[in-house]
Amino acid sequence: MDRQRGSPPNGKSLWQLAQASSRAGSVILTLALCLLSLPLFLSNLGSPPKVSQGVATFRGVSLTQPVELGGDWRFTWRARPISAATFLAVPGPWSGHALPDGRRLPNRGQATYTMSLHDLPAGKYRLYVPPIDGASRLRINGEVQAENGKLGPKPQYLIRPLEGDFRVTPESGDVIVAIDVATASLRSNGTHGAPVLGTLQTMRAWGAQRWMQEFIVLVALFFLGIMGAIVFLFRRTDRASLYLAAMCAGFIPASLFAGYDNMFALMMPELGAVDSLALSWVTGTLGVAALLANVNALFPAESPRLIYRALLVLAVGFAAAIAVTFVLFGSYACSAVAEFLPLSFVAILGYVVVVVSRAAWHRREGAAPLLVGIVIASLGIIAVAAVAAGEIATDDVARGANYAAFGATCLLLANLVVLAERWSHAITATERSNEDLRGLLEVNTAITSELELGSLLQRIVAAASKIVRADRSTLFLKDPVSAQLTAFVAEGVGQEKLRVDVGRGLAGYVYATGEPVNIANAYADERFNRSVDEATGYRTRSLLTIPISTRDGRRLGVMQALNRAEGSEFTSEDTARMSAFGAQAAVAIDNARLFSEALAAKSFDESILLSMSGGVIALDNNLRITKVNPAAAEILGASRTLLEGLDARTVLHSQNPWLMDELKVVAESGETKQLLDIELKTARPRPSSVNLSIAPLLGEGAGLLLVIEDISEGKRLQGAMRRFMTQE
Repeated sequence: MDRQRGSPPNGKSLWQLAQASSRAGSVILTLALCLLSLPLFLSNLGSPPKVSQGVATFRGVSLTQPVELGGDWRFTWRARPISAATFLAVPGPWSGHALPDGRRLPNRGQATYTMSLHDLPAGKYRLYVPPIDGASRLRINGEVQAENGKLGPKPQYLIRPLEGDFRVTPESGDVIVAIDVATASLRSNGTHGAPVLGTLQTMRAWGAQRWMQEFIVLVALFFLGIMGAIVFLFRRTDRASLYLAAMCAGFIPASLFAGYDNMFALMMPELGAVDSLALSWVTGTLGVAALLANVNALFPAESPRLIYRALLVLAVGFAAAIAVTFVLFGSYACSAVAEFLPLSFVAILGYVVVVVSRAAWHRREGAAPLLVGIVIASLGIIAVAAVAAGEIATDDVARGANYAAFGATCLLLANLVVLAERWSHAITATERSNEDLRGLLEVNTAITSELELGSLLQRIVAAASKIVRADRSTLFLKDPVSAQLTAFVAEGVGQEKLRVDVGRGLAGYVYATGEPVNIANAYADERFNRSVDEATGYRTRSLLTIPISTRDGRRLGVMQALNRAEGSEFTSEDTARMSAFGAQAAVAIDNARLFSEALAAKSFDESILLSMSGGVIALDNNLRITKVNPAAAEILGASRTLLEGLDARTVLHSQNPWLMDELKVVAESGETKQLLDIELKTARPRPSSVNLSIAPLLGEGAGLLLVIEDISEGKRLQGAMRRFMTQE
């Protein structure tokens, strides 16, 4: 037997709509924040000049905005034994590139990139060259404009951008730009970005914008990391916040090193360029590992444990390998290990995307906004690779965007939304839990103060629905005679009493086994009996059934809750909450039954006392009158109301002092004493002749019982007449 009811409304519940609205709101908020930040990362680069065979032609090119000088630069290899010239794409590495004679360029050596700027209008200009992994020098028309590190066979690295200002006059002719590069300590070589040229004024604005972009990313990393650390500090079980803080801390050194300028070199010049680069590799890899751990902590059900652990070991192993290789074998071997980092990052990022996508599909808390941030960050990485490959070089808007910074910012904004959403939900859950506890306390107080069984059962059922937010509830109690459970209170069924055999249906099964059962789909469980649903037109979906048992293990019945009001399934917390309430309800039901039985016994005793012709007086161990029947009150010549509660010594001692001695003897000896045909002085004018029996009550110190038989002349005459005459 199982569940019944009137019938819930079709469609989504208000709670489902609220949840959907909350998820949509978090996604909209994340997208809005990303869109609001997008203009900050769109650079004001103009259409680039045509670059071919080491010549950039500016005829017809507007220089109202800075332009990139990407394309084929003249490349001259200056390291012995190879000495040759060719044309090489910028940006890009030189290692492995084939020279005209068929020889391949090595990783380490010295080279010069040369570009001739043709038809450049007169004016003041600034050229920006992105940081190069090596010693570098910028020469314009043969004049050294900037130099990082020391060139030569054994270069000293200083990884920072090169900048040079120059003036063009109508008589200047072509401007020759030369970038000298020397590498030895790292496998990476060549250029990582295209040089940017513009008028002095436009380049100042562009440089300020790039500084602002890097600053936004660093500030976001810093404050989001601090927020995650604070959340973990006050809530030690929130490992996801700890990993978020670790991720931000790991990405900060990499952000300081990369970008518009090497802030490491500005903040800690004594650290050294190669040392700071190795540090950024290690911390960046640990930051990726922390991102992986953060996603796993947020969505453990969607994150396969073995794959997660393998990727985590991979990331941490790479970080350890880079650090150990750098210490033991130097920077060149360390950079060789670092070349495999992009592959591990792609594998981890792909796994993260899959996990978050699955979590979003399952509607996990925080999954949707995080997926938005990860997708945008992934698109940013793809866009960087596409620009480097020249796939979107002709798109001025796309070309000018700082993809890496924008993607990182979107990911951080998404994590901020997730953190705020989780914190909000945690507070809401705590408030709801407190509300539930207060409600449970009120309900417990109400049911423990109710001793009338019918009213108590009504309160218990109403409270059960409230505690687990069920649409309806039913309470089955075991019939003391038959092997059946009877639903004394079933919401939605009216006055009809439902019955189910023990062991049949979910109610009978739970009663027989004593184990709670939580079913998300009642119709999919073969134990569920659909007959009541068919009779009432109600549709039972989720069903929670718990046994009602006393502390000594006696099973009183079963309680069921149907269809969680929010439209979701009953949770394990609902099971625990309802089980706790069921234990309290069992005590209340047992107490109500005991009270009913005691009340019935008391009424029975009272009826006996009222029907007795002999007088009965009960005394406690202090000789205080506790019970007096009407016959005793008549013999004593006083009302029952006056006598009950008085001290027997006050009532009897003054006129019958001997009686106190008799009471004392019986109380001390514990033996019954019969006093026949004695004279008992009372409030009546004349003493009464009585037979008096004094007996100890059962139980130590329980008191005494006085039974008085009136044998006065009137009573004797009545007795004699009854033996010879009818009652009438």
